Amino acid sequence: MSQLPESASFHERVQALFCFLRGHGAALSPLDAELLELWASTQVPFEVVARGMRHCFESRLSGLKKDQTLSLPSLRTCRRHVESEIARYSRIHMQPATPTPENTETYAQIRHQRLKKQLKGFAKKYPWAQKTTAKFLEHLGKPADIHQAMYQEILAIFVLAQALPPEEKKKLLEETRQLAKTREALSLEAAKEQWRFFLAYAFKQRFEIRNWG
Repeated sequence: MSQLPESASFHERVQALFCFLRGHGAALSPLDAELLELWASTQVPFEVVARGMRHCFESRLSGLKKDQTLSLPSLRTCRRHVESEIARYSRIHMQPATPTPENTETYAQIRHQRLKKQLKGFAKKYPWAQKTTAKFLEHLGKPADIHQAMYQEILAIFVLAQALPPEEKKKLLEETRQLAKTREALSLEAAKEQWRFFLAYAFKQRFEIRNWG
């Protein structure tokens, strides 16, 4: 999360993201702590686990009823989604078992190439996005690591959301406001984080995007 220093450990970052998705701070249960240790032992980058956790939250959000609040009851709720991401990452880096900067770059480059292909397909499908997408791709450099590769995916969503026709943008913002009502922000920083998360989610739902962010 943005409020943590860059020196934060894997455990600290996972717990901070969990508290954000859950909606309030809480100590991990013994079973959750055990699961966190299991994920840490795989030595995958934090971003891989974070992607699975966010996808778990999004899947729960998709089934949310009107006026119902949303949270994650435990870290174990995310297990299936997180371990699916870990398996996907591991298939790319079977040898050596321990990731190195070179291996991590390979994973990042795969995501980068996939994003470029998907953006080009998106622009073909939606004429309003063609100019914005072309400009975005022109300045889209190769990511140095997984963090940067996933940041590019999120950035692409925000850039395209900004380029929406006025009426479409108005609908997207209203959907984001409605989603934000399902959560109670504990701080101004948390409110900003929530708004960005829900805006990205609403955009992905509207345009049936499954593999970004």
